[in-house]
Amino acid sequence: MKTKRKVRRNHARPPARHPRRARRPREGQGSSTEGKKKTRERDRERGHLIFDAPHVKKQKPLATSTFFPPQLALLSRLSDEVLARRAEHRSDPESLKLCATLLEHNPEVYTAWNWRREVVGPLLLEKDGKKEEEGPSTSTSSDDDIRVKLAQAELDLTEKSLRRNPKCYSAWHHRRWVLLQSPILKHLLQKELVLVDKLLDADARNFHAWAHRRAVAREAGVLPKESEEAAMRRVEDNFSNYSAWHERSATLLLEEAATEKNDGENDDDDDDDGGEKTSASPPPLLSASVLEREYDLVRQAVFTDPEDQAPWLYHRWLLSQSVERFRRARKAKAKACGDSGDKATTAAAAAEALAATLEAESTACEELLEAEPDRSKCKWPLLTLARLSEARAWLERKRGAKNDGDDGSDSDGESERKGVSRKPPAAAVAIFEQLAELDPLRRNFYRDAASGRIFV
Repeated sequence: MKTKRKVRRNHARPPARHPRRARRPREGQGSSTEGKKKTRERDRERGHLIFDAPHVKKQKPLATSTFFPPQLALLSRLSDEVLARRAEHRSDPESLKLCATLLEHNPEVYTAWNWRREVVGPLLLEKDGKKEEEGPSTSTSSDDDIRVKLAQAELDLTEKSLRRNPKCYSAWHHRRWVLLQSPILKHLLQKELVLVDKLLDADARNFHAWAHRRAVAREAGVLPKESEEAAMRRVEDNFSNYSAWHERSATLLLEEAATEKNDGENDDDDDDDGGEKTSASPPPLLSASVLEREYDLVRQAVFTDPEDQAPWLYHRWLLSQSVERFRRARKAKAKACGDSGDKATTAAAAAEALAATLEAESTACEELLEAEPDRSKCKWPLLTLARLSEARAWLERKRGAKNDGDDGSDSDGESERKGVSRKPPAAAVAIFEQLAELDPLRRNFYRDAASGRIFV
């Protein structure tokens, strides 16, 4: 009985025993490499068909390269043409259309954005120029409509560019420039806030969108309190969003600046001597009540996820605000020569407040370390505890310093800039040794901190 022959089911081609020799081309027939070059040249010439118009300059074909596709060659020719027209100071509609096409495909060409501002800027500012030079404006509503349409066209162009690259600096800058260019465009600001909020719904960590929203909200007259609440909603959705934490810090400072401005205006109204202010006021600081509230907020975040660095960085910023309040109180005390009673009382109160803050935050970090058994998740609590230990030692040195010759300057900071090392306290050194084991990639950083060569 005949048996059926088994059919080999592995259809893979077996490896050749000997390497196949390259077949030589026949006479009159080019090699495969030459054929590929001809194919690439043909594709490149097909990609240049849009440049066959008479208003576009003809250029020599680009050098052939395996890593130079026809689309890139087309974009390079378009960029060269736009830059050449800009050098010739041409502002005709065809040139602007070519510029818009380039920016839609490559929004990183900031020279093209500058060219558009050179052309569009005078058209948007014409009304304001008439007001300043000719007195009352003679422009009609149709002129305003034309300017609004022109501005809307620029906004549409930036929107297309941002769809291709949502984090393009040049496109965001141009969009903000258009919106803040003329008073007749203020009705677009509220619409812009809605659009930015929609973009943040898709990408809440886009810091370009946050900075743009802050500028537009300030121009639209939105209160800092409303912007703070908007940032707080993003933090509540995801407290890992460092951009939202940063926005919250910026809006809190704006709110404090507005409060100080109102208080200053009231003081000027009470006693106005007609004098001029000779020194600029320092940047605003958070008040004691706001700091206490923010410490409670960030403590909830770090107890939820000790590994997340975003709230820890915000916590460090809060500590810098508390330390700066103490420094300013000491400087005010040092500047007061004769009547230093009130200033001394204020400086002593600031020192007590800072000491209480450092003690409370150190206790919170210790409680977090006790509640977290896994030490691999305790890098940020340990690092913060070491910083607090150093800050407490620094505060004790400042409080123990003699009043004679104390001008309120930060001698520790000057020593650090001059390269003079100051040994941190023993508690901080022990923590840095633990961190060197938990985070070996940065062990040299922790060793330098333990030796006093850097102040973390």
